Amino acid sequence: MLELEMTPGRIEEFSHSVQRRVRDARAKVYDNWRKVKPITDEYALWQSALEKRSIKDIVATAFFPDQTVAVLEGVAKCLVDKASPGAFELMHAMFPDQPGNLNDNYVAQALRTLIEFGKAGSKASWMPAWLGPHQPGSCPVAPIKKLIALSLTGFEAAPEFRVVLQFAACSRRKSKILMAFIPTLAQLGELRHHQVRHHFDEFDYAQILSSPEGHNLSQLDVHAYQLTDWFVYECVGKEQCRGRFNLNRAHTLLKDAWIAERQLLRDGADYWRNLDGRGLGGELHPTEHNWVDYDSLGHIVLCVLKDLPDWRDYALANHRDDVQRIAACGSWAAREILGLAPNEQVVRLPDAESAKRFFDGDLALFTALRDAYGNRK
Repeated sequence: MLELEMTPGRIEEFSHSVQRRVRDARAKVYDNWRKVKPITDEYALWQSALEKRSIKDIVATAFFPDQTVAVLEGVAKCLVDKASPGAFELMHAMFPDQPGNLNDNYVAQALRTLIEFGKAGSKASWMPAWLGPHQPGSCPVAPIKKLIALSLTGFEAAPEFRVVLQFAACSRRKSKILMAFIPTLAQLGELRHHQVRHHFDEFDYAQILSSPEGHNLSQLDVHAYQLTDWFVYECVGKEQCRGRFNLNRAHTLLKDAWIAERQLLRDGADYWRNLDGRGLGGELHPTEHNWVDYDSLGHIVLCVLKDLPDWRDYALANHRDDVQRIAACGSWAAREILGLAPNEQVVRLPDAESAKRFFDGDLALFTALRDAYGNRK
């Protein structure tokens, strides 16, 4: 009984003994989990749940999170199997005439689904005008090429969709800034962690993956989705019945968001200090660089194409300059497609080109945010 000990050193000895036992038990606990809960079972359950959902539900939920290549393919095949002849419901759900809520992951999943649809030899009776001319009742080869071109150029030729993608990335960055500075936001992760511990089965993967920090980072996706949904609604508003997206209002709201982000971030020093203090400094997702100095959209689309030889070769043959620009932003997928050696240097994009690519030519805003997000000690 520690309460009866008289020697202070015994406390340290006991602590070291407990920690040693914990370290020894960690591998055994994981092995026990692996035996009772194989990953294959969890994937089968996910597939079964996906097959029971409607096309609209899948598009509205499974298109937004960051997914593995296997999940992207699984979602695409499920949607193709569900598509009726002509696939109007599927195509209209993925590609509305006017922009809805979307992000980089959405574009990549939509492209992967469209490629899977063509691979199956299916015919599409309808495509939106912004994906270019399409012969009804034919395979969607031309729309696939158009979507690749848009994705590798940041949707420059479709400004209504580009501004939504820019706002979605900005929303995630701002949400992370607020989480760094506002204690109550960071405390939500702790509450969600306890909820999982209380409500989920002991053998559920949610238990082993749950942590306060993980829930906080996952919440960034929720915040970004909600803010982007509000943004799209504000840009349609009273014009919704006529389906008109007010691009001027969209640009105004986007610039307001950029200005607020710059004011909150300042030089970035306090941001990184607070983020590390809340245990949120180790995020693998490059939130701070997406649509700042890193072409996250181009990268994730190239991740889709690099494992599809025909479309990878098409992108390289017809969009080599774009792939090189994406590589210059730091994309390993672009480097792999270009066949660059791991240690081969790629010249970064000039500041003026990066400002045009990500901030519609606002050089001062680009340099301020890039420097602040790069000010990590």
